[in-house]
Amino acid sequence: MGKRRWLNCELVIGRAMVMADAAGSATAVSLTALAESLDVRALSLYNHVASLEDLQHGMAVAGVRLLLDELRVAAVGLVARPSLEAMAHAYGHFAHNHPGIYPLTVRAPEPDDAELGMLAQELV
Repeated sequence: MGKRRWLNCELVIGRAMVMADAAGSATAVSLTALAESLDVRALSLYNHVASLEDLQHGMAVAGVRLLLDELRVAAVGLVARPSLEAMAHAYGHFAHNHPGIYPLTVRAPEPDDAELGMLAQELV
């Protein structure tokens, strides 16, 4: 395993999200398995995430952003009931297609988590 200068936080979190969805659970993603899938040493991940908890937080943030994007796209050009129906369909589609990430998008953020708190407010 050589030095991977291309590795960044976005790539690490993105790969973890793919792994979580494939496994059906974010808790199935370990730093060791993630490092192996990226062909790097596990210690290299600590340049991008502080811990497994930090990785899961990053996955939650990225997951909520993805969900918000999908809801916005679904509602474009629609008003009232058709907009709500399209958003409900998009929400269900997201939950079905992202079984590992979806649970991270519906848990309550910690009181001191401003980033996830703001995203959660947007989602409501």
